[in-house]
Amino acid sequence: MIVHDVKQGESEWSRARLGIPTSSRFDSILTPKTLKPAKGDGYLLELLTAWALGVSPNDGGSPWTQRGTDLEAEGRRAYSWETGADVAEVGFVTDDLGRYGASPDGLVGTDGLLEIKSPSAKAHIGYLIDPDSLVQTYRCQVQGQIYVMREEREWCDLYSCHYQDRPDRDELPSVRVRVTLDPEWVDAFEPALEAFLDRLAAGKARLREFGVDRA
Repeated sequence: MIVHDVKQGESEWSRARLGIPTSSRFDSILTPKTLKPAKGDGYLLELLTAWALGVSPNDGGSPWTQRGTDLEAEGRRAYSWETGADVAEVGFVTDDLGRYGASPDGLVGTDGLLEIKSPSAKAHIGYLIDPDSLVQTYRCQVQGQIYVMREEREWCDLYSCHYQDRPDRDELPSVRVRVTLDPEWVDAFEPALEAFLDRLAAGKARLREFGVDRA
Protein backbone atom coordinates (compact mmCIF):
# COMPACT_ATOMS: atom_id res chain seq x y z
CA MET A 1 0.00 0.00 0.00
CA ILE A 2 1.25 3.47 -0.90
CA VAL A 3 -0.17 6.65 0.65
CA HIS A 4 0.18 9.60 -1.73
CA ASP A 5 0.61 12.89 0.14
CA VAL A 6 -1.79 14.96 -1.95
CA LYS A 7 -4.90 17.00 -1.17
CA GLN A 8 -8.13 15.64 -2.55
CA GLY A 9 -9.53 17.67 -5.42
CA GLU A 10 -6.26 19.42 -6.28
CA SER A 11 -4.14 18.87 -9.39
CA GLU A 12 -1.63 16.52 -7.71
CA TRP A 13 -4.50 14.30 -6.55
CA SER A 14 -5.97 14.22 -10.07
CA ARG A 15 -2.59 13.26 -11.53
CA ALA A 16 -2.11 10.48 -8.98
CA ARG A 17 -5.47 8.95 -10.01
CA LEU A 18 -5.02 9.42 -13.75
CA GLY A 19 -5.81 6.33 -15.79
CA ILE A 20 -6.22 3.86 -12.91
CA PRO A 21 -9.45 2.43 -11.45
CA THR A 22 -10.55 3.86 -8.11
CA SER A 23 -12.98 2.58 -5.49
CA SER A 24 -15.69 5.13 -6.32
CA ARG A 25 -16.07 3.34 -9.66
CA PHE A 26 -15.48 -0.26 -8.63
CA ASP A 27 -19.16 -0.87 -9.39
CA SER A 28 -18.13 -0.55 -13.04
CA ILE A 29 -15.88 -3.58 -12.51
CA LEU A 30 -18.10 -5.72 -10.27
CA THR A 31 -21.90 -5.57 -10.17
CA PRO A 32 -22.82 -4.82 -6.52
CA LYS A 33 -25.99 -6.93 -6.28
CA THR A 34 -25.03 -10.05 -8.21
CA LEU A 35 -21.26 -9.94 -7.62
CA LYS A 36 -20.75 -10.72 -11.30
CA PRO A 37 -18.09 -8.96 -13.40
CA ALA A 38 -19.50 -5.82 -14.98
CA LYS A 39 -18.89 -5.18 -18.66
CA GLY A 40 -17.08 -1.95 -17.81
CA ASP A 41 -16.45 -0.84 -21.39
CA GLY A 42 -17.44 2.76 -20.72
CA TYR A 43 -15.26 3.02 -17.64
CA LEU A 44 -12.34 1.43 -19.47
CA LEU A 45 -12.59 4.07 -22.20
CA GLU A 46 -12.85 6.85 -19.59
CA LEU A 47 -9.59 5.70 -17.98
CA LEU A 48 -7.82 5.31 -21.30
CA THR A 49 -9.00 8.75 -22.40
CA ALA A 50 -7.79 10.31 -19.16
CA TRP A 51 -4.43 8.56 -19.53
CA ALA A 52 -4.07 9.57 -23.19
CA LEU A 53 -5.03 13.22 -22.69
CA GLY A 54 -3.44 13.69 -19.29
CA VAL A 55 -6.72 14.96 -17.79
CA SER A 56 -9.91 13.28 -16.64
CA PRO A 57 -12.91 14.00 -18.89
CA ASN A 58 -15.15 13.98 -15.79
CA ASP A 59 -13.21 16.38 -13.55
CA GLY A 60 -16.23 18.66 -13.27
CA GLY A 61 -18.45 16.02 -11.65
CA SER A 62 -22.18 16.28 -11.03
CA PRO A 63 -23.94 18.88 -8.84
CA TRP A 64 -24.48 16.28 -6.13
CA THR A 65 -20.82 15.25 -6.30
CA GLN A 66 -19.85 18.91 -5.88
CA ARG A 67 -22.29 19.27 -2.99
CA GLY A 68 -20.65 16.31 -1.27
CA THR A 69 -17.21 17.86 -1.77
CA ASP A 70 -18.37 21.21 -0.42
CA LEU A 71 -19.89 19.63 2.72
CA GLU A 72 -17.19 17.04 3.37
CA ALA A 73 -15.35 19.05 6.03
CA GLU A 74 -18.62 19.76 7.86
CA GLY A 75 -19.44 16.07 7.70
CA ARG A 76 -16.09 15.15 9.24
CA ARG A 77 -16.69 17.60 12.10
CA ALA A 78 -20.21 16.26 12.70
CA TYR A 79 -19.02 12.65 12.67
CA SER A 80 -16.19 13.43 15.08
CA TRP A 81 -18.57 15.26 17.42
CA GLU A 82 -21.09 12.40 17.37
CA THR A 83 -18.57 9.62 17.92
CA GLY A 84 -15.78 11.36 19.81
CA ALA A 85 -13.32 9.82 17.35
CA ASP A 86 -10.29 11.54 15.88
CA VAL A 87 -10.52 11.85 12.11
CA ALA A 88 -7.48 12.60 9.94
CA GLU A 89 -7.58 13.54 6.27
CA VAL A 90 -5.85 11.40 3.66
CA GLY A 91 -5.11 12.10 0.02
CA PHE A 92 -4.92 9.05 -2.22
CA VAL A 93 -3.95 5.45 -1.48
CA THR A 94 -2.91 2.81 -4.01
CA ASP A 95 -1.76 -0.78 -3.97
CA ASP A 96 2.01 -1.33 -3.94
CA LEU A 97 2.18 -1.26 -7.76
CA GLY A 98 -0.01 1.81 -8.18
CA ARG A 99 -2.54 -0.10 -10.28
CA TYR A 100 -5.72 0.89 -8.39
CA GLY A 101 -6.60 3.16 -5.51
CA ALA A 102 -9.03 4.89 -3.17
CA SER A 103 -9.63 8.30 -1.60
CA PRO A 104 -11.42 7.84 1.73
CA ASP A 105 -12.93 10.92 3.37
CA GLY A 106 -11.02 10.25 6.56
CA LEU A 107 -8.94 7.92 8.71
CA VAL A 108 -10.66 7.10 12.01
CA GLY A 109 -8.37 6.26 14.90
CA THR A 110 -5.88 3.53 14.09
CA ASP A 111 -8.04 1.00 12.25
CA GLY A 112 -11.03 2.74 10.64
CA LEU A 113 -12.06 4.69 7.57
CA LEU A 114 -14.78 7.26 6.99
CA GLU A 115 -16.90 7.75 3.87
CA ILE A 116 -19.27 10.73 3.96
CA LYS A 117 -22.38 11.12 1.83
CA SER A 118 -24.48 14.31 1.52
CA PRO A 119 -27.48 13.11 -0.49
CA SER A 120 -30.78 14.76 -1.34
CA ALA A 121 -33.39 14.87 1.42
CA LYS A 122 -35.38 12.14 -0.33
CA ALA A 123 -32.39 9.79 -0.52
CA HIS A 124 -31.39 10.54 3.07
CA ILE A 125 -34.90 9.82 4.35
CA GLY A 126 -34.66 6.47 2.58
CA TYR A 127 -31.38 5.74 4.37
CA LEU A 128 -32.93 6.68 7.74
CA ILE A 129 -35.77 4.24 7.17
CA ASP A 130 -33.52 1.50 5.77
CA PRO A 131 -29.83 1.93 6.67
CA ASP A 132 -28.94 -1.24 4.77
CA SER A 133 -29.95 0.54 1.56
CA LEU A 134 -27.13 3.01 2.21
CA VAL A 135 -24.67 0.12 2.49
CA GLN A 136 -25.98 -1.52 -0.67
CA THR A 137 -25.89 1.73 -2.67
CA TYR A 138 -22.21 2.26 -1.92
CA ARG A 139 -21.22 -1.38 -1.48
CA CYS A 140 -18.41 -1.50 -4.03
CA GLN A 141 -16.97 1.87 -3.09
CA VAL A 142 -16.78 1.13 0.63
CA GLN A 143 -15.68 -2.48 0.25
CA GLY A 144 -13.11 -1.22 -2.24
CA GLN A 145 -11.72 1.36 0.19
CA ILE A 146 -11.24 -1.26 2.88
CA TYR A 147 -9.75 -3.65 0.32
CA VAL A 148 -7.16 -1.09 -0.84
CA MET A 149 -6.21 -0.29 2.77
CA ARG A 150 -6.72 -3.74 4.27
CA GLU A 151 -3.13 -3.90 5.53
CA GLU A 152 -3.87 -1.12 8.05
CA ARG A 153 -7.65 -0.59 8.23
CA GLU A 154 -10.36 -3.04 9.31
CA TRP A 155 -13.63 -1.14 8.83
CA CYS A 156 -15.29 1.89 7.30
CA ASP A 157 -18.06 4.02 8.81
CA LEU A 158 -20.47 5.01 6.05
CA TYR A 159 -21.97 8.31 7.20
CA SER A 160 -24.89 10.06 5.52
CA CYS A 161 -25.85 13.57 6.57
CA HIS A 162 -28.28 16.06 5.06
CA TYR A 163 -27.88 19.78 5.71
CA GLN A 164 -30.89 22.00 5.10
CA ASP A 165 -30.50 24.94 2.75
CA ARG A 166 -32.47 27.19 5.09
CA PRO A 167 -31.31 28.00 8.66
CA ASP A 168 -34.90 28.00 9.99
CA ARG A 169 -35.24 24.28 9.32
CA ASP A 170 -33.97 21.59 11.67
CA GLU A 171 -31.32 19.25 10.29
CA LEU A 172 -32.24 15.65 9.68
CA PRO A 173 -30.59 12.99 11.89
CA SER A 174 -27.48 11.42 10.42
CA VAL A 175 -27.13 7.78 9.41
CA ARG A 176 -23.99 5.85 10.38
CA VAL A 177 -23.28 2.24 9.46
CA ARG A 178 -20.05 0.38 10.17
CA VAL A 179 -18.91 -1.88 7.34
CA THR A 180 -16.21 -4.55 7.42
CA LEU A 181 -14.57 -6.36 4.53
CA ASP A 182 -16.85 -9.03 3.07
CA PRO A 183 -14.92 -12.20 2.05
CA GLU A 184 -17.61 -13.07 -0.51
CA TRP A 185 -17.18 -9.66 -2.14
CA VAL A 186 -13.38 -10.03 -2.14
CA ASP A 187 -13.56 -13.48 -3.77
CA ALA A 188 -15.70 -12.06 -6.58
CA PHE A 189 -13.84 -8.76 -6.91
CA GLU A 190 -10.24 -9.93 -7.19
CA PRO A 191 -10.57 -11.90 -10.47
CA ALA A 192 -12.85 -9.19 -11.93
CA LEU A 193 -10.29 -6.53 -11.04
CA GLU A 194 -7.37 -8.49 -12.51
CA ALA A 195 -9.30 -9.05 -15.75
CA PHE A 196 -10.13 -5.33 -15.94
CA LEU A 197 -6.51 -4.36 -15.26
CA ASP A 198 -5.37 -6.69 -18.05
CA ARG A 199 -7.78 -4.98 -20.45
CA LEU A 200 -6.56 -1.57 -19.29
CA ALA A 201 -2.93 -2.54 -19.82
CA ALA A 202 -3.74 -3.89 -23.29
CA GLY A 203 -5.51 -0.63 -24.16
CA LYS A 204 -2.55 1.46 -23.08
CA ALA A 205 -0.21 -0.79 -25.08
CA ARG A 206 -2.37 -0.30 -28.14
CA LEU A 207 -2.34 3.48 -27.70
CA ARG A 208 1.45 3.42 -27.40
CA GLU A 209 1.52 1.91 -30.89
CA PHE A 210 0.05 5.22 -32.05
CA GLY A 211 2.69 7.21 -30.20
CA VAL A 212 0.58 7.96 -27.11
CA ASP A 213 2.65 7.39 -23.97
CA ARG A 214 1.89 9.10 -20.66
CA ALA A 215 4.03 6.77 -18.53
